[in-house]
Amino acid sequence: MQNISTVMLLVLLLLLNETSAQTDRFGGWTEVQGPTTDFFTLTVIKDRHTLMTPNGHPYFPLGINHMSAYNKPMYSEVTEFQHDKRAKRRMLDDIQYLNMNSAGGDCPDIMQDQLPFFVTISLTSNAHWLPASRFEFKDVFDAKFIESLKSKIKQTCLRYRDNPHLIGYYWTDTPRWDVRISRNRHLKDWVSTLRNLDEDAAGKKAYVTFLKHRYGSIEHFNLRYGLDFQSFEALLAGRFDHIDIHQPYLIEDDTDFLGVIAHHLYRVASETIRQYDPNHLILGEKYIAGDHPQPVLKAAAQYVDVISIQPGPQRGPGPGPGEEESQFNQIGFKELFTLTGKPILICDHTVSFYSKENPVTLWHQYASQQLAGESQSKYIMQVAKTPYIIGYMNCQYLDAYDPSRGLLKQGLLAKNGKMHQPYADLIKQANNEALHWIRNELTK
Repeated sequence: MQNISTVMLLVLLLLLNETSAQTDRFGGWTEVQGPTTDFFTLTVIKDRHTLMTPNGHPYFPLGINHMSAYNKPMYSEVTEFQHDKRAKRRMLDDIQYLNMNSAGGDCPDIMQDQLPFFVTISLTSNAHWLPASRFEFKDVFDAKFIESLKSKIKQTCLRYRDNPHLIGYYWTDTPRWDVRISRNRHLKDWVSTLRNLDEDAAGKKAYVTFLKHRYGSIEHFNLRYGLDFQSFEALLAGRFDHIDIHQPYLIEDDTDFLGVIAHHLYRVASETIRQYDPNHLILGEKYIAGDHPQPVLKAAAQYVDVISIQPGPQRGPGPGPGEEESQFNQIGFKELFTLTGKPILICDHTVSFYSKENPVTLWHQYASQQLAGESQSKYIMQVAKTPYIIGYMNCQYLDAYDPSRGLLKQGLLAKNGKMHQPYADLIKQANNEALHWIRNELTK
């Protein structure tokens, strides 16, 4: 009996060693060997876009965002989270259990030498989730703003530029771009903010220059806008509070000027990153689906390596019919890829389920864990089978209640530190199947 047990143990160890030998220390599949570098890169293998690890092996990141929440006071009752070393072991065990291979975005410092991760550099203060007191459209043409942004980027790059586990830099999380969505939900927008600045403001000058190039003559502009300016220079001192911003032609002008704003902002950001960190990938802003006008995407395509997207909840300018985050929007993703020519990263996504303790949740809610797990599992497999999507990040590690919005950001773990079941095991199974699918696509 003892000899049989010993043989079985040896067989198990051999299988484990074989499995581990097939991935490098970053999680890349060693059956394919590309150029070795010190950092993550991008390539195309068998018509599939893929990340390559520093060791030169294809890699598909599956991970969890916001793991840094482990040390918040609400988790003080969870023994493993009371000390960094135990928390690190617990998080690594959870990631391994869930068949994941990335520590995601908002990665705690204690994990940044263990697994591939992402870093966010917020370029501006227009993230859609910010409270009104902090939400702001900046004059990105202003010299002081530019210097402040460059300083922030420099500090971040100097901290991370030598870390081989860093995949790349995100920019602002779910920025508010679309003028119609912004006017509907914030009662202001980026273009209107700049055109109503003082005449010596850099943003006002950029807006007037845009109009001059677009219309050529002041007479043509006046006819279009129903105004009576003597010259484009006179526009600098003019106010635009009284114009009808809902006119289709004005929305078209404003949307195109968003492209000018984006081009300037992205150029400064990308050039500064490349100055202080020429190696890591630039993953761009984490757009929320439906809030990425074409001129903005076209500007991004000139300066980023990847288009990062957070699916749902609506695809369109406001409340009403749209693609929920629970539905894989193959048409929308294909449009993004075709327009930009860049691979796509699903940077933040999940669904949720109802509970008596927290009946209101972020993301699309299902009646049970089983239904939520089945839906998300299907989504993960659809991601895996899309050759221009290079990774998938689950939104939340630990349940976190947001009192400002009165809802629960539901994670894979409850407040007591226990995994939600059967939800977590369904995700675990889907992750395993997804990685096997992609691996076969790349290595067979």
